Amino acid sequence: MLRQGTGAAIIEYKLSNDDIKGPFLQKLPGKMEDMRGSQGRSVMPSPREAIAEKFHMSEELLEALNPKTKFDQAGEIVLVADVLRTDSKWKIGRLEVDKSRQTVKAFAPSGELVAFFPATVGQQGKAYAERHA
Repeated sequence: MLRQGTGAAIIEYKLSNDDIKGPFLQKLPGKMEDMRGSQGRSVMPSPREAIAEKFHMSEELLEALNPKTKFDQAGEIVLVADVLRTDSKWKIGRLEVDKSRQTVKAFAPSGELVAFFPATVGQQGKAYAERHA
């Protein structure tokens, strides 16, 4: 994500009981259709994956920023991407989904790139941005 302004891109976050309590999946189903009806953390196999999803980060990046963290204790401080802000005033004129690169770009009406997100591309070619606007 491109950020204009002075805010930090990485912030400290204190893990809560809700972050680590689950329920979490013991095993991912073979078909996405089998997850129908599951919501929130119950579709994640671990607290670490749920935190990565919450902050729209890959597990690998979360792990790299917090190499000795097990993500299993409330009160622990971790480094995460600062994506939960709600003060954004972006004006989006165009979205561009690139299936081959699995990305979504948001452009201002002027054509300036204002946001860039990784995306998960479904089997039927539908892209779902990992950041919820």
